[in-house]
Order: sequence, then structure tokens, then C-alpha cells
Amino acid sequence: MTSKSEIEHSLTGPWLGKRILYVDRYHLSAVTFSQYLRLQGYDVETADDAGGAMRVVELWPPDLIVLDMDLPPKEGLTFLKLLVKHAKRQCPVLVFTALQGMEEFCRGLPVEGLVRKSMYGQELLQAVERILKPEEAAAEAEALPMLRHVVLAEDDAGIAANVRHSFELKGYEVEVLASGPEVLDRVADLHPDVIVMKEVLSGMNGSLVAAGLKSTGRLREVPIIVYDEPPAVGEFHRFELKPPEGVDAFVATSEAVLLLRAVDKLLRK
Repeated sequence: MTSKSEIEHSLTGPWLGKRILYVDRYHLSAVTFSQYLRLQGYDVETADDAGGAMRVVELWPPDLIVLDMDLPPKEGLTFLKLLVKHAKRQCPVLVFTALQGMEEFCRGLPVEGLVRKSMYGQELLQAVERILKPEEAAAEAEALPMLRHVVLAEDDAGIAANVRHSFELKGYEVEVLASGPEVLDRVADLHPDVIVMKEVLSGMNGSLVAAGLKSTGRLREVPIIVYDEPPAVGEFHRFELKPPEGVDAFVATSEAVLLLRAVDKLLRK
């Protein structure tokens, strides 16, 4: 839990972006998702019980509270009641929990929505942006023409399935290839509108594949996105400073929602 002194100290520095209070009794979950939101440009404080959360609200008024209702017995509901009664200003609350049956439970409560916890943060980020950046989120939600064809080069089956699912929900047709040589051999016959490739790809790195594809006439105009794992906090990936030859955009994450955003942006040009 964030201590009072730590919160007071944070007030001495500049707030970089919208402020989010993340309330979760589970330390690993709190660390994982609060850090994920920080990487997206939000200022985040954490608390692990109702009392700690109210102290943060009083000292550091947030723009949004992300709340796991599974606090110590009945404290999730207690916190909501305290917030309504004592908060200095209205603050939207987004329920983020793995508990079952919460959709029915949350009806009638003063919350903006509910997101189910998963190992990925994309659903949480989308919900946060719908609340804090409604105009931007609405613009990004506009459907692109159906059956825009994406070739996804990813050798991790779990990541590939998650990215493919997210893209198909948005209306894209997705073909998954699992190695650099396979991309070089097959991609021209697939006629993609955009190619999305992992950098550390089996057989050949994505940036090298991109350079090879852009040297051929048939694929010279097809936009290519390369992605890689994010660097340590406070550092830059070398491709963020200067994308390699043949790469139209670089994304420092394998999160499907951010890859989807990069694809949408390129195809709208």
C-alpha cells in the first residue's frame, strides 16, 4: 500500500498525465497492472484496502479509480459508499476483478463499468481510455472497412492467438506465420494490407525480414509494423529512436490493443 508520506512526496513533483488510483488487495496484480498503466502515460497510485484508498483520494485526488471489489470482507462495497459520502469531487470508478457474478452485483452501484481480469491488460486499457479519453477512444473505435488483410508474424502460439482474436473482433482478416523464412516465402501470395512482425522471430529477425520485403517491388508499398518487448522503465528501445530500414512503425510491446492501434493509424493514412 502507498504510505501517506509517499503520497505527500509525490505531490511535490509534476503530474505527467491523468491520475489513476488502483485498488487491489493482491500485490502481484497491483504491481503488474499499475506498471502497465504507467507505461501508457498515466500517473498511478495504489492501495490495498478501503482505508488506504480513501487516504489517497484525500491527498491525491484521482481522475479515475480502478477497483478490485475483492478487498478484505465487504470492503469493496464499503469503499464505494465512503467515496460517495466523503470524496471532495466526483471520481469515476471502474471495477476490475476476477470474481464471478459481478455484473449483476454492480448494477445500481456508482461505477462506470466492469472489466474482467485476465493475463493481458488490453481490456483494462480500453476501458480506462473510454472513460478518460472518450473522444479519442470513440475515434479509434470507428470500424475500418471489413476484410482488411493482416499478416501476423509471431512464433508464440499464445500471443498469436490473443492478437489474432483482437484483430478479428475489429473486422480484420488475419493470417499467422510463425517464422521469418515463412514470411519471406509466403507473404507475397497472401496480398496483405499490412504486415505485423515480432522482432525476435524464429529463423530471422523481423527487422531483417522487413528490409528484404521492401526490396521487392510487389511489397514495397505494404506498410510493415515491427514489435518487441518493452525496455526497462525509463529507457528507450533502440527502434523507438530510429526504426530500421523497411519498417513503417515500431511498437515496444506485444499487447494486442497497441498493435491494433498502430495498424489502424497506418491504414488511415
